[in-house]
Amino acid sequence: MKVAFLIGVNDVGGAEFVSYHHVLMAQRNKYDIIVLSGTTGKFYDLIKAAGINIEVVGMAPSLEVVARLLKGADVVFNCNSFGITQTVLRLKPEIGFRYLTAIHSDIDWVYNQLVKYDKDTDGYYAIHLKIVDSFVNKGIMDRRKFTVVPNCVDIDRILAFSQKTGSSDSLHDQTVLRKEFGFDQNDFVVGMVTRVAADKNILDAVKILSMLPDAMNARLLIIGGAAANPTSAAYLDRVNRLVRTIGSGKFSKKVVITGNLPMEEVYQKMQAFDIGLNCSPSEGLPIALLEMMGAGIPCVMPGIGDIPEVLTGRGIVVPIRQRMDIKEIKAVPCYSMDEIGKFVNAIVQLHGNRPELERLGNEAAGFVRKYRGIKFQEKEFIKFINMAKKTVEAKKAVSLEIQDLGPVQNEKIEDNLSIVSVLMPVRDGKLEWIVEAIESIVGQDYDGEIELVIVNHDCRLGLSENLKAMVEKFTGQIGPGHFKFKLLEVKDDTLEFSGVLDFGIAHCAGDIIVRMDCDDIAEPKLVSKLVGFLMGNKDIDVCGVQLQFFGAKSMVTNHPPLVTRRSALEMPGTWFVNHPGVAIRKQVLMKVGGYGNTKTGYAEDYHLWCKILKGNGTIANLPDVLMKYRCYHKEWRYPKGYDEFLNKEKAGLMVHDKP
Repeated sequence: MKVAFLIGVNDVGGAEFVSYHHVLMAQRNKYDIIVLSGTTGKFYDLIKAAGINIEVVGMAPSLEVVARLLKGADVVFNCNSFGITQTVLRLKPEIGFRYLTAIHSDIDWVYNQLVKYDKDTDGYYAIHLKIVDSFVNKGIMDRRKFTVVPNCVDIDRILAFSQKTGSSDSLHDQTVLRKEFGFDQNDFVVGMVTRVAADKNILDAVKILSMLPDAMNARLLIIGGAAANPTSAAYLDRVNRLVRTIGSGKFSKKVVITGNLPMEEVYQKMQAFDIGLNCSPSEGLPIALLEMMGAGIPCVMPGIGDIPEVLTGRGIVVPIRQRMDIKEIKAVPCYSMDEIGKFVNAIVQLHGNRPELERLGNEAAGFVRKYRGIKFQEKEFIKFINMAKKTVEAKKAVSLEIQDLGPVQNEKIEDNLSIVSVLMPVRDGKLEWIVEAIESIVGQDYDGEIELVIVNHDCRLGLSENLKAMVEKFTGQIGPGHFKFKLLEVKDDTLEFSGVLDFGIAHCAGDIIVRMDCDDIAEPKLVSKLVGFLMGNKDIDVCGVQLQFFGAKSMVTNHPPLVTRRSALEMPGTWFVNHPGVAIRKQVLMKVGGYGNTKTGYAEDYHLWCKILKGNGTIANLPDVLMKYRCYHKEWRYPKGYDEFLNKEKAGLMVHDKP
């Protein structure tokens, strides 16, 4: 497959860095690659050094030049080059490629560039869900076109280079590094890894440093420099003039700007930091944040984009309003004195609590190592690119390798698709979360009939009325067709959750029942992927998906492709499939007697899985991340006897088991 990458100003920004990694991912997976670059620059040199075909075409190339370079392309992936879009799309009908584009930020300027070409765009690659929500809520773009893959970093490389500082003694390493910049161990070094430009708000970073108490001996180390354009150079000059002005020049020694460095030097030099800082009012998920976190550096960042999801509990999130308009982003001054004061307070707080500083750094490093490694991003990126293969390849159904069951049948789903019931119990909860959950089911791309069965389990009066109003609203918007609602009520507040589920099942018309919690968010392909797999694999009774945790915790599950009675008994723990997002054949539920009477809080889902497995049933998990699972800050306490309950259920898998 031939993939063409479009990269604009090929310099030192985070978007360019992500694009560079995308090109390398395609190279590692042996695609035929051509890169069309607007300019030369740092990443142009890196791509060239990797032996990849890259052509500088300018920011507004001719149709003839683009046509020659895109000839035979199966996929054109626009990394961040808006100026070329119109020219590229003129060639789309003739060449027949699929056009995809990455979205790194949800500011208005980016939206306005993309929405002009939305009808000709086959898919969007967004780095976090809030971008999707922001763009879709404007009322034009289709949520089903979006795939969310978070930014990730090469954590192995970060760790390797961060340790090559001339000594195995980390304290000595930092001392040597700081001497290079005129700092010592008594200084408190606030570090930034950034391009020096107006949208990064470096001027306010200097102001923040100037307002820190003198006793802190605070220093600002900026690893980065101006981009190769007059505007960025002029902004760097403005920063330097501000530094020279503060304190009649005495402040100058407190601020060091290194200029642009090779990646390995960036990873090495940032070991001089005590904390990391970012002042951009618009970034969605800075690569520099993940790099510093991966190196164990706790960070202070504005609470915008996906930063709160990543940094909460691993640094300090400063409550700053995100700027959406490009003029406001580049305004001087950008932040109010109140906002600057919030940054100052956060830095002072970290300086005064060194044990907490160390704990946050360890939490940050552990998070990036587990959940934001480049290998995960590569897997998801290649999956995204592969969805856009030419028609003959795109028709291949999702395959899942299952041992001991014979060959998996990947049949085309029949025109007469199964009715699917999505079962969603509600017992109070935040109204806006319930709306999001319902919207995510209404927005499914499944071509068959879906019924959303909402069970109102003794909700407070206000919420009950809101549920009725929501169902009426959505029904009016959708109209007659392949989607309908059932709103049921259970007034018995003593009924266990398992009983509520069984009550809902009795009212489900679908041959396949999909479970949904009222505070989670389903990806648009959840139902179609589950139904396609179950219809193609008749021996599977239950099919789950992978989950993306969000809120108080961020992680992606990695459940096994196949669970049998024996493997469930032998594997450690009891968590091999998730309840939210799971699809179950209704006849299987009826055969085992449904969920049964399980005390609330005692894992009614695990009880059900064990009943199905003991009846020689089989559970599968798709590799796709198709459900966003909301996590809370409050501590969850399991009821007394919970562990004993699980152990008893698991032990039951041994009954009548043959070696």
